[in-house]
Amino acid sequence: MVNIQSILVPTDFSKYSDAAFKKSLEIAETFNSKIYLFHVVRSDADFSILETFDDETQRKVQAKLDKKWETGFKNQIDKFPQTAKIEIIKRVAKGIPYKEILECQQEIGADMVVISTHGRSGFKDFFFGSTVEKVIRRATCSILLVKETQ
Repeated sequence: MVNIQSILVPTDFSKYSDAAFKKSLEIAETFNSKIYLFHVVRSDADFSILETFDDETQRKVQAKLDKKWETGFKNQIDKFPQTAKIEIIKRVAKGIPYKEILECQQEIGADMVVISTHGRSGFKDFFFGSTVEKVIRRATCSILLVKETQ
């Protein structure tokens, strides 16, 4: 028998991620699962620039970024009333998205990853060809790929 206790849902707070989150909520209601809503911040030039600022400026910028992500989580969660009945754990990581998703999947022992076919960029082939495809190939649990529909 299938027993899904924890579901990992990568999010970039886009309508595509909303579709995956919505599907994960349906599954979580059925299996009484908890959801890990997971946002990955790319660790590229944007963050290496931070290192050029003094400590106080770095703290201020980081505080603004933390608030931005927390607002993103809140806005996404608030779209779905069933979230009141489901344990949702919010996480943010910095790094290469597919690597961070796979690392989180292993760390939390996710039984399933629910991910959208593409992200904020809307370039389906670019996103699917990189992050999602790598997650599908390398994950050690079931993957549910969700296509956002109009």
